[in-house]
Amino acid sequence: MSRIARNSLYQLLSQGALLATAVFTTPYIVHKLGPDLYGLLVLIGITTNYFGVVELGLGQATIKFMADSYSRRDWPEFRRVFWTSSVSYLVLGGIGAGAMLSCTPLLLHFLKIPSYARGDAIRAFIISAAGLIVSLQVGVTSSVVRALERFEFLSSIGLATGLSQALLTVLLLYLKFSLVGVIAGGAALQLGALIAYSFLVRLLAPGLGKPAWNGKTFGGLAGFGAYVSVSQIIGPLLVHLEKFMVGSLLTMALVTYYTVPYGLVYSLSVIPTSVAIVIFPAFTRLYAEGNKERARELYTRATKFVFGCVLSLAVVLCVFARQILTAWIGADFGTRGTQVMQILAFAVVVNAVASIPFQFLQAIHRPDLTAKFHVLELMIHVPLCFGLITTFGLAGAALGWAARVTLDMVLLVRWAAEHVGLGVGDLFRHSFRASMIGAGVAAPVVIASRLAIHNSGRIATLVSVGITGALYSIAVMALTLDAEDKFYLTPFLSRLRHSSAP
Repeated sequence: MSRIARNSLYQLLSQGALLATAVFTTPYIVHKLGPDLYGLLVLIGITTNYFGVVELGLGQATIKFMADSYSRRDWPEFRRVFWTSSVSYLVLGGIGAGAMLSCTPLLLHFLKIPSYARGDAIRAFIISAAGLIVSLQVGVTSSVVRALERFEFLSSIGLATGLSQALLTVLLLYLKFSLVGVIAGGAALQLGALIAYSFLVRLLAPGLGKPAWNGKTFGGLAGFGAYVSVSQIIGPLLVHLEKFMVGSLLTMALVTYYTVPYGLVYSLSVIPTSVAIVIFPAFTRLYAEGNKERARELYTRATKFVFGCVLSLAVVLCVFARQILTAWIGADFGTRGTQVMQILAFAVVVNAVASIPFQFLQAIHRPDLTAKFHVLELMIHVPLCFGLITTFGLAGAALGWAARVTLDMVLLVRWAAEHVGLGVGDLFRHSFRASMIGAGVAAPVVIASRLAIHNSGRIATLVSVGITGALYSIAVMALTLDAEDKFYLTPFLSRLRHSSAP
């Protein structure tokens, strides 16, 4: 358990550093590109990620199968899984790039892109399609690091790539490069990450040998990945559909006024994401070992930690939404984005809770459940978003996203609780109750700060909110975590305790 906690901390620290970088660089990037081009940049990134679904769920399957073979020390199988996945990714990446290029005219017709930006949009989509092939190879090489649970390396490379991406974007815009230059710079950094991961894989798994594709291994990967791919096809639609609807039903500029508060609130997902990346191979290992008791303990402790952290920060973002957006980006964002940010602050807490059962169900070889849930959610989400956006504008987009993640959380928690052998009532007592009590007890910290902040300058406001968020989160987590939780989450104390034991 201490190894899992340590790996989660590696991920949290690296993602926290990237979040801090984004906080400082986003205002500059938004103002240099303008609302229209920044909105286009966001949608190009979403589109590229979406066409990554051509990998047919092999990413999650690769991690699972390699983690399973590694736990049994079955090195021949480990090699077969890696090379079969790598060769398959190369072929599928080419198919995805071609599909993305074929759909580019339709996307340009669908979105309300200003006429002056259409040429840049076409060139940016072409570069992003080529970058898709590279990014898929990055995914398969990093799968080895995840399967071996060597997250210190994953965090280091991810941090270096993310920081370079943000700083390079700022530099290119300062040097007056266009949106196309920014996209090209990002593709070049992905190539650098691929080189770094490839070198690392050779160090961690020196016996991989030469590339070889195995049909039987591919069949096993594809069999597991088939259900995963359903979630990967539908999942991005569920996460990002409302942004494309805003760009189509409203204006491209309003995409920026939605995605900026969305991006800030969604940044809290670094907490459940960092934990989820670590616990998936851990759940897989415990499932292979038949250790249901440890799996149940991991499930409840991970849920408690994620819920407590995200809840405390979401409360601060909700209470200070207008002040944060106004001081961070500008008064127009404070006016247009406050309600969006407050709705999404609630939604991101709900979504964070869903991340743990999602990883658990896939680890115990039940991706069929998550796929069925996503199909049901999509059937509800599309007409709901259309109606809410046309009626309530940006707030309707946020409400649609919140409704979808709430349904997703209810379904996942219900089914995962049954499979992990834990009643919903017991899960509430073990994972949610302490955080909710802590949030209420520590509420005077937020209330006092909210009353104190009045007509402060931009820097003073952001500093005050930052201090409030830190104090409130510390207070909530101190009341949430028990002694054993704190022991697991403090690797240095763990080592000290072991070294001082008689």
